Amino acid sequence: MAATTAIVLQSQQQQYIHSTIFIRHLRNSSAFAGSNLAGAVRDVAIQAVILGDSVVDDTLFASSFYIYLPKLYCMNNTRIFKLAFASVYPHYVQKAEKKGRTKAEVDTIICWLTGYTQQGLQQQINQRTNFETFFAQAPQINNNVNKITGVICGYRVEDIEDKLMQQIRYMDKLIDELAKGKAMNKILRS
Repeated sequence: MAATTAIVLQSQQQQYIHSTIFIRHLRNSSAFAGSNLAGAVRDVAIQAVILGDSVVDDTLFASSFYIYLPKLYCMNNTRIFKLAFASVYPHYVQKAEKKGRTKAEVDTIICWLTGYTQQGLQQQINQRTNFETFFAQAPQINNNVNKITGVICGYRVEDIEDKLMQQIRYMDKLIDELAKGKAMNKILRS
C-alpha cells in the first residue's frame, strides 16, 4: 500500500513540476502576450500538462489550440456547453485546411450532422450561439449518428452518456476523420 501511494505522490509531484515549468514558460511567451485569449490558453495549457500531454513550444501550442481545447472541457461539460460555437468553428476549418481539405467540406459535415442549411449555419456563427443552443436549435440531428464510432478526447463517442456532449464529440470525430483524409462518403456514413 505504501509503495503504491509513493508512486502516485511521485507522479503528482512530477506533474506539478512540469506544470509549473510550463506555466512559467507560457507567462514569458510572446505568442500570447497582450492577447485576450491568454487566460483561456493558460487554463488549457495547465490542463494539457496535467493530462500528461507535452506541449513543446508556443508555436506548436498555438496551432494545436483546438486539439487541447476539448481535453480541458472533457472534465467540465458546462464550460464547453456555454462556449460559443463561432469560437471553435475556425479551428475546425483550420484543422481541415492544414491537411488539404476545405471549409466547404467542414460545412458539409456540420450541416449533415445537424440539419442546418449553409445559411442557417452561418446565422448561428454570426449570432455567436453557444454549443448548447447550437444543438438545441439544430433542425434535425442526422439519423445515422449511431454509425459514428471511435475515440475522441479519450472517450468512445458511442459510449458518452450526456446527449449534448455526445453530439459535440460526434462533430469533433467527423472533423478529425476529415483531417485524417477519410473520404467524404465514408465520413457522412453513406
